[in-house]
Amino acid sequence: MVGIYINLLFSEFVKKFRVYDDGVLCDIKKLHFRGDSFDVAVTTEVIRHVRKEEGCQFLGDLKRITKGRILITILLKAGIHVRKSFL
Repeated sequence: MVGIYINLLFSEFVKKFRVYDDGVLCDIKKLHFRGDSFDVAVTTEVIRHVRKEEGCQFLGDLKRITKGRILITILLKAGIHVRKSFL
């Protein structure tokens, strides 16, 4: 499992507690992975932190780099989550 994180502090936490098998420091505005690099992509509580145009680009990049399913969760308001899975 590969994790993506945006700052070095989180990178150190992930490595210390072995959250992922591997990790990449990058910005979700441009995912620099080859097409079909992953079987599954999971994004939790991310999309609400970017502008609409950036979110659309991010979703397009997820589709490009994922061969299988994409699981997206968003927080609508405190305590209410929505989960959607796409092929």
